[in-house]
Amino acid sequence: MHQIINTKTININNAKIGTVIRNYFLCIKKVTKSTKMRNKYLDVILKNSCGVVEGKVWNNVNAFINLFQINDIVAVKGVCEEFNGRKVLKISSINKVEGDYYNIYGYDSTKILLKNNISKEITLKDMSKY
Repeated sequence: MHQIINTKTININNAKIGTVIRNYFLCIKKVTKSTKMRNKYLDVILKNSCGVVEGKVWNNVNAFINLFQINDIVAVKGVCEEFNGRKVLKISSINKVEGDYYNIYGYDSTKILLKNNISKEITLKDMSKY
């Protein structure tokens, strides 16, 4: 039997620079961009019950680029950093949540959705408009 590993939902706006964040989000934007040095990176916008988070995948972009799409629920590990004067999540790992694999890591779909009386289906549909 596996021990459940708790994953606390953290609002990045309240997180200190350097805080490690392991959580689950709805991916509402995913764009491949290039730096001035022509290095490829992913610019993502993620949403959960705490709000919206901007994230950057700077390393191993080719390994992560096809692991998830817009409107996928993703498991993310990253560090809160400052970029261009705002807090962003520097993502070291990101993967689509499928099946029950992430249940032992505390995955709970209710932590993705905003807390209200709207059904999960309607909320996911509404959130996909971003």
